[in-house]
Amino acid sequence: KKKINREKRGKKVVKENATTVHDYYRGGVQEKEEGEKLMKESRWEEARLHLEKSNRFLRVVLKYLREDEANRNVYGEQVIIFLPNLLIADNDLKLITVYKNLKNDDKAAEAKAEGQQYLAESLKSVKTEWANQIKKGFEDALPKK
Repeated sequence: KKKINREKRGKKVVKENATTVHDYYRGGVQEKEEGEKLMKESRWEEARLHLEKSNRFLRVVLKYLREDEANRNVYGEQVIIFLPNLLIADNDLKLITVYKNLKNDDKAAEAKAEGQQYLAESLKSVKTEWANQIKKGFEDALPKK
């Protein structure tokens, strides 16, 4: 019965009309999907903007709800998989690829360090196969200095 929150999929969340934590979460998910789509098209600069925006939305969420939850009740019966920390970690893993393609190794290293912190936070409350894949992604992403 789990599903990522898709009921208001059509309505794009913009910062100006995001009023609840869940608006910011949904906005973060939407920006992430857009960024991932642009990555597939090798549109690195545009992908960067969307993934960074996704992280900004998700950081707002974490100010109020710090922990990832496998099941979170949003409205009544609606349950979503709520993983803001893990989503940021995944965005940061993708941003490493984006920054490398933009020839910005400093930002790539920053994204790795930040992403690993968010991943550790996520793992404190929820263990998923996805988290393990992200962890491995970070290990393979940049040579250890």
